[in-house]
Amino acid sequence: MQAYASFRPANFNADFEDIAVGYITTLQSVITTKLEGPTESSPGENLTYSLVLENSGENDLKNIQIDLDLPRGFYIESSEPALSPGQQAVWKIPTLEPSTPQTITFSGSYAADVEGFAYIDATVSIIQNEHVLIQNTAQAYTDILASDFSVTLAGGGSSEKTTVDMAGTLRLSIAYQNTGEDNLENVSLLLDFQATDSIPVNWSQASLAGGQLTQDGIRWSASSIGSLAPAQTGLLNLSFPIDDALGVGDADSFTASVAATTEHGIVRSSVITIYINTQAKITTEARYFDETGTALGSGAMPPKVGETTVYRLRFNLENSLHALSDLRLSATLPPAVIWLNQSGADTGQISFDTDGKTITWSVSSLPVETTSISAYADVSITPTADDIDTFVKLLSTTSLSAQDTVSGQTITRSSPALTTDLEFDDYAAGKGIVIE
Repeated sequence: MQAYASFRPANFNADFEDIAVGYITTLQSVITTKLEGPTESSPGENLTYSLVLENSGENDLKNIQIDLDLPRGFYIESSEPALSPGQQAVWKIPTLEPSTPQTITFSGSYAADVEGFAYIDATVSIIQNEHVLIQNTAQAYTDILASDFSVTLAGGGSSEKTTVDMAGTLRLSIAYQNTGEDNLENVSLLLDFQATDSIPVNWSQASLAGGQLTQDGIRWSASSIGSLAPAQTGLLNLSFPIDDALGVGDADSFTASVAATTEHGIVRSSVITIYINTQAKITTEARYFDETGTALGSGAMPPKVGETTVYRLRFNLENSLHALSDLRLSATLPPAVIWLNQSGADTGQISFDTDGKTITWSVSSLPVETTSISAYADVSITPTADDIDTFVKLLSTTSLSAQDTVSGQTITRSSPALTTDLEFDDYAAGKGIVIE
């Protein structure tokens, strides 16, 4: 540790400096950690791991936290101390007394698509004044042998996570295969959805590929799957309409997994997480008057050949459900439309690229508490004789790109092009066509 001082004595005109250095040697934590489990297993087999902590020091240690980093496809089915359903694998020990070992056990199984070495890592920390002070780590590995049955659940090309818009359709596929050397009889499947709240799916309109909706999930019985010869495969394509809006008690994310029952036991797919994308919407409008009839623009109205008319372009963004980041809204001005360098925004920055005639509104982040923001820009036109009896185009299609901070999805939206028709301006109704 270094302490640096700069000072000036009373009878000097120059500064002096001094540095003091102190050395601290860190040996090791007094917490010892050991993580043990089976070194070999097959998918679906129930495995038990134990984590033992011991304080080799002389004093009590407070606020111990244990975090597990689980490999993909491993499911904790029970633990001691117990975890709540859907809770991350984190345990807290209020006090770790000297020479009094504490043991945490957890049991689970690996998914059918897991093969090879799988590693579980445990990190032991002391939480002190909101700081996480890592003490040590421990690791256990299990060699997962190939299963004689493979089942995979995927959505949007991924077996880990997928996203869907409100009022959109969640599409999932279940692929299964007999990977053994013998026939498999009486194979059945169960697709299970899990959430802390209600799942916003219109179940009555779901396409279940012959599955039956039950209290436990969507089930395909042995009579519908039948027997599978070696290397024989099957594919089930499913679709689930998402509700138009989230109601009270509806979840904005949930998980799904498939359990396959064969004559050799139960194997599972990896869990896939489904995120509902944020409800973002953009609208654009061109105006000469505001909602009260006060002029925002100036010049000829209706637009007249050889005379300049100024219009105000408005950009509105509405958002709910999740925060957004890296927002970028852009639109292009037609060649005959002039940028007047008069613009403003509730938040973020508006810029104009003169070469490409592109208006860009950039916002670094938008918290979920801010449900709407807007911006404006003034432009002008001077119609020519070729524009007589037509609406003049003021703005191209407006595009929005933003990152949903929860789902991780890049959200894209668009709004139609604008003309002098001014369809949102009641006071300018019927005054958009160019006159001579």
